[in-house]
Amino acid sequence: GDKIIQNISYTLERILPENALLARFEGDKFSIVLAENEVEDLQKEAVALANSLHHEMDAALQTEHTEIHLALTIGIAVSRTPLKDGNMLTQRAHIAMQRLSKTSPNKTLVYQPELQTRTSSRLKLENELREALKNKELSLNYQPIISLQNGHLVGFEALCRWVHPVRGIVSPIEFIPLAEETGLIVPLGNWVLREACRSLKILTDKYPDVSNIAINVNVSVLQLLQDNFISTIHEALLHSGLTASQLKLEITETMLIENAEMARDILLDLKSMEISLAIDDFGTGYSSLSYLNQFPIDTLKIDKSFINRMNTTKDSYKIVHIITTLAQTLGMELVAEGIEHEGQVTALKKLGCQTGQGFLFSKPLTFEDAELYIRKETTFLV
Repeated sequence: GDKIIQNISYTLERILPENALLARFEGDKFSIVLAENEVEDLQKEAVALANSLHHEMDAALQTEHTEIHLALTIGIAVSRTPLKDGNMLTQRAHIAMQRLSKTSPNKTLVYQPELQTRTSSRLKLENELREALKNKELSLNYQPIISLQNGHLVGFEALCRWVHPVRGIVSPIEFIPLAEETGLIVPLGNWVLREACRSLKILTDKYPDVSNIAINVNVSVLQLLQDNFISTIHEALLHSGLTASQLKLEITETMLIENAEMARDILLDLKSMEISLAIDDFGTGYSSLSYLNQFPIDTLKIDKSFINRMNTTKDSYKIVHIITTLAQTLGMELVAEGIEHEGQVTALKKLGCQTGQGFLFSKPLTFEDAELYIRKETTFLV
């Protein structure tokens, strides 16, 4: 670790112009200070320097035994007036750097005042999310997954919900990405896993006629790559009493491809436990045929964006047709997400899609409403 940091600092010193001062900020972060009479020239110079650094670091870093590929994120802050406190400039550059998404193609960002406001707001929400985990403000909803052939319940997808005491309902679109960025997705995801397993066990024990239904749980890359992830799964199943075959983990395409080697080994371990594996939002990521053969995937979930347009645009219909044919060829199950109209069900059945979920069947339900749904299902079965 220290040897790599030293090599990086040597590389940076070699690239930097004479009017630049290099300092170690913290950990793997460095601070570079540039001085220039013309502010506009300084900002251009800083951006140009950032581009040079990205280009230089694209080359592999040679160590004694291997070569390492590095990726930089760079935040830039420019002061138009002399600053008494240089820490302020450093903090602004740090804020800009933190705002860069891991998945964004842009790896350099110049500080703007509105970033400070957004950062303060996100920091507040982050702290409130931490408190929500402690205070049990989070809950699960359960969206039914239905057989398109006979209309029977085949499982639920567990979906996290947050009702804030002041803000009210906080959208998952807002707090899930925040949890990913801050690492809170690990304790959050582990709680979802435990709660989902516990809930399904209660329901299937109470209603034996649906004892074969499964619970789908979304898993993030940070969760999956934790050293103790397999033991976390074991504990969730052990404490709930749920059988492994009733648990299905949903993983995104992008996550698999970007962490292929590590993910493959973990997924094989999960598969050996008889846990089912699904690719969520299929068709929106890489959709490479090669990786489907690399991973022990059981189910493809067709993204709702294709389902929404399949009866109105030829391209979407063709994509759904291709995905259903692919799943059938590879012997995989297929789930259509976001079904809202009977016409979509008719088209999907003709294509051979077995199961689906969406508002046509049911919105996500509280635990109590999920139990009512099962009660109606078992009455229908009788």
